[in-house]
Amino acid sequence: MAQAGSHTDISACTIGSTTITGIVSISYGGTTNIVMPTIADGESHQGTPYLGSEGGYNGTITFSSIELAKAAERLEGTLGATIQGFGGATDKTLAITGVVTGTAQVNVPKDGASTASLPFMYGSADGTTDPVDLS
Repeated sequence: MAQAGSHTDISACTIGSTTITGIVSISYGGTTNIVMPTIADGESHQGTPYLGSEGGYNGTITFSSIELAKAAERLEGTLGATIQGFGGATDKTLAITGVVTGTAQVNVPKDGASTASLPFMYGSADGTTDPVDLS
């Protein structure tokens, strides 16, 4: 089973080779049973990194705006983030392998500024190795 967590105070983040900005928080660790979509010609999507006997995991990246969230849609690769240390503590590095991002949605609260959520799925290629490393 993969680690679960939720982090704010993200100072830098990438997915694959793409730098993403405007992150309010990253949450991860929910489990999901993955059903592979069939594309128009009837072939199923191949090579998805999170297939394994244990299924996959999901998470959400919350952004400060819908524009920034849309820029991170449909990315694949390892999510790498630097999480600022609390009260002078050492920064931590979060790495989640096999990330595939989805489609952004606007969050409109009754109070405060709106944000945008971007769901993602992830998992290890072998389905047994923990895809999350926080060090």
